Amino acid sequence: MIVKPETNYYETAHEICCIVYGRRPYSQKVRASATRLLLETCATESHFIYRRQGKRGGGSLPWDRLIGAWGIAQTEHLAVYDSLEFVAKRRALAKRSMVFLFGHENADFRTLEILSAVPIEFMRLIAGWDRLALWLCRVHYFRQPEAMPLDLNGRAAWYKEKYNTAGGAGSVSKYKRDCSQVLVPRLKEWIK
Repeated sequence: MIVKPETNYYETAHEICCIVYGRRPYSQKVRASATRLLLETCATESHFIYRRQGKRGGGSLPWDRLIGAWGIAQTEHLAVYDSLEFVAKRRALAKRSMVFLFGHENADFRTLEILSAVPIEFMRLIAGWDRLALWLCRVHYFRQPEAMPLDLNGRAAWYKEKYNTAGGAGSVSKYKRDCSQVLVPRLKEWIK
C-alpha cells in the first residue's frame, strides 16, 4: 500500500517527543535529535509513503510483513505489547499519549489495550494510523536504557541495533543515505 504523505511529519514528531518526555527537563538539542531519529527512522523504513511491505508468510506468523510508515514488523508484535505495558505503568505518560492519539483528555488508555487484544487487527490499525505508528516508534526508542545518540552516525547505529535488529534489512549506510535523499528534501518543505 502506498500513501501520499499529506502530513507534516516534522510537527507531529516534535509533538510526540515533547509528550513522551512530559515535564522531565531535556535540552533543545536532545529534543531535536529525538525528532530527527523518528523522522530518519520513517525515511529509511518507508520513505514516508509505503505502509505495507514484504510478502505474506516466511515469518513466524502467517501475516508476517512490515506495516505502517515506521515499518513495525508484525512478527515483532510482542515489542508493541511491551511498549503498551511500559506506558500503562506510567499514568501521566498514558494520559498525555491519549491526548496525542485521540485529541482529548478523557480518552482512556484501556482503549489501546482493548484494541491490541487481536494482534492482526491492531497491526492493521497501525498500518493506517500514522500517529499510532509514530507513537509506538517513539515509545520503543524511549524504553531503551542507553542514552540516545545526538549525531547522525550514532543515531544510524542505534537504529540498526535497537529498532531494525541484526537480522533486519536496514543498515547504517542505508539509513544515512535515506536521510540525505528522502528526509532532507521533505524537511525543506516542512520547515519554512
